[in-house]
Amino acid sequence: MNRHVDMLRFTETWISDIAPMARTILEDNKECSNKCIVLWNRVNVFEIRNGGYTFVVHLDKKYCDYRLWMLRGIPCPHVICVYYYLNEDPNQRVEH
Repeated sequence: MNRHVDMLRFTETWISDIAPMARTILEDNKECSNKCIVLWNRVNVFEIRNGGYTFVVHLDKKYCDYRLWMLRGIPCPHVICVYYYLNEDPNQRVEH
């Protein structure tokens, strides 16, 4: 029972509604997104070039070829790059 109370107290120390580990992953992904190039494909579908690789991002379907966004619920670098391209905040797109 003490662990449950300790975890509740720990969540009260968060500076936002995103967990600290998720925030760390998001910040790392933001740094990696600087290397990506966004190419608009069609409405809410983008092609992202990262080095020699190309990834397709569907915002409506919440899909990226990289697949980390679907597994973790935290935007991957390619999705973050698209949100910056659209002048939107990727912090608001983390699944809770």
